[in-house]
Amino acid sequence: MSTPDARVLQARQVLRHSNPVPPAALRGAAADPAAQALLRDITSGRRGPLLTAAPAGTGAARATGPARRWVLAGGTVAALTAAGVLVRLPSSGTAVADVPPVLPYALPQGQPAAPALERIAAAAAALPAPDHARFAYVRTDGWYLSTAVAGGTSSSALAATQSETWTAPDGSGRSRQVRGPVQVARAGSQETLDAALGPPDRGGDGVSEQVFGQDGLVLFPPVDVATLPWDDPQAWADAVHRHHGTGIPVPVDVVEGVAALFAEQPLDPVDRARVWRLVAGLPGATDRGPLADRLGRPGRAITLDDDGSAHGLPLQLLLVVDEGTGELLEADQVLTTDPGALGVRVPAVQELTVIVASGWVDDDDERPAGAA
Repeated sequence: MSTPDARVLQARQVLRHSNPVPPAALRGAAADPAAQALLRDITSGRRGPLLTAAPAGTGAARATGPARRWVLAGGTVAALTAAGVLVRLPSSGTAVADVPPVLPYALPQGQPAAPALERIAAAAAALPAPDHARFAYVRTDGWYLSTAVAGGTSSSALAATQSETWTAPDGSGRSRQVRGPVQVARAGSQETLDAALGPPDRGGDGVSEQVFGQDGLVLFPPVDVATLPWDDPQAWADAVHRHHGTGIPVPVDVVEGVAALFAEQPLDPVDRARVWRLVAGLPGATDRGPLADRLGRPGRAITLDDDGSAHGLPLQLLLVVDEGTGELLEADQVLTTDPGALGVRVPAVQELTVIVASGWVDDDDERPAGAA
């Protein structure tokens, strides 16, 4: 069994291509003031990858990245190297990841979501239609926990990511992602640590930009909301996710489709109303009462439980909805059961996406009011 000092050396070796781990980092501080500020944001909740644990003793590690699509449906964006690194290796036994806190639901047991969602849909439908411009803009701030499990050991890494997209109707546009410092919360073995951190030679300064429709890059047109089959939840989810026959329970598929849709494009008020009437009809959709998101914006908490048949682990999906506009403010995935190898204290947020701003702008270097 490796000693704590040996694991520190292993972590430094793994991270040698990005940012050498300074001694201060091993005392729980980030490498610079910007990294410290971002980490405070992460752990305070101002700001997760799907956890799929390989059975103990089964060969190669499996690390999972964000379940949410990074840019647009079907799109792929190169992984980003962290600008700073915080490593906190356990002195012995199991380390518990410093995950953002689960938001405090006002109604722990909840009640059927349909009445609240119908009120939200009616409020949204009464709003005037906004003016459209050439580009649909969305900014999201996300937090992700990446865990790898193999050979009876596991490693976990935490990262925060900011994403902005500008998308024209034909699918051309631009994306920009900024990844914050990575915190190694648990180092179980060299194999799982490598998998949780990703390739050590990724290069870059934590910022990635891509222009779609140029230099051979494919176009990523937004979902045509007008043609979605609103009276068929399964067909709706298939159209939004661009998949078919996955075996995912329909309510889970729809709720994840709602989170993806709002994170990828702005929606007119009438379409927001359609979304919440669709969710209102889902079995298991639960109203948890008023709830402020991680930016302090007031909303309504709507949850749906996944018993593990969709993700392999029991999760609770949370949507925080603005009751006056029908805008989705935040989407979280909360791990409700730890199978024993992941080293997290449940309930634990394993993924969250805050939709900071969305709207329409004339140019791909412009942001709507409130998005700066």
